Amino acid sequence: MELRHLKLVKEVTATGNLTKAGERLFLSQSALSHQLREIESELGAPVFHRVNKKMIPTLVGKRLLSTACKVLTEVERAQLDIQQMVSGERGTIRLSTECYTCYHWLPALLQKFHCEFPNIEISIVLESTNDPLADLLKGKIDLAIVQCPNEHPDLEYTKLFNDEMVVVMCQNHPLAQLDYISAQDFQDETLITYSGDYLNMTLFKEVLLPAKVQPKRKMSVLLTEAIVEMVQAEMGIAVLAKWIVSPYLRHKPLAIRPLTQPGIFRQWAVAQRKQSTPPAYLAYLIEHLKSVHFTQN
Repeated sequence: MELRHLKLVKEVTATGNLTKAGERLFLSQSALSHQLREIESELGAPVFHRVNKKMIPTLVGKRLLSTACKVLTEVERAQLDIQQMVSGERGTIRLSTECYTCYHWLPALLQKFHCEFPNIEISIVLESTNDPLADLLKGKIDLAIVQCPNEHPDLEYTKLFNDEMVVVMCQNHPLAQLDYISAQDFQDETLITYSGDYLNMTLFKEVLLPAKVQPKRKMSVLLTEAIVEMVQAEMGIAVLAKWIVSPYLRHKPLAIRPLTQPGIFRQWAVAQRKQSTPPAYLAYLIEHLKSVHFTQN
């Protein structure tokens, strides 16, 4: 059964004859007769009665008509939605995250999104990285990618993915002999991080501050590559998402260990302001964000 067959059943029922149905479908009467024979041959039963030169659906035809109406309506709706998604929707989405690691995978995803929705522009607002939820509530951005979201009455969240935080060190570092790294293991170490906003870091909030431990020294670096090079040069240790450090393990003398015995895992989500009628293109981008996944070997 094909869509053309369903269209035939619907139009013949509406018009009562093949000639008028053919005019609506831009097909000849002979072509429709051939399609009707295909349908009846496949079903093994007549679809229409011929009564006083009018075609009336049989019980089989009525059942098929019910399905045709539902399927064709859904197909038309899908076509309209896709047309609006591709060319009808226009707008700009201001986006930020609360972790610099996200900017490693965002560009490729946004490029893919732009290919599908060329009329929707994405603006990454780097200055909102330190506190994206505050800027989201102020209307400075439209979406915020955050971890461990705190519920707020004016925000709604869509879960994205989980990732694991690991401690990165040179292979000959004494900590590499351990099965996992605890809070106390940081007190004699130099910690190399992305940002100086330590209180908002997962490491400090969930591990160090509860144990009342501080690293011996802290260094802030913006680039992952720089952090990895400094760790390799034995200038300190770092805590990174497992997915982001895994590629470096194949080519550099580095070791990773779980952060605490049970491990530290982050739940990522995308936040947006609650709106009665949010722009449809926000939902398009959120669906793309949900497709993000990492293989952590």
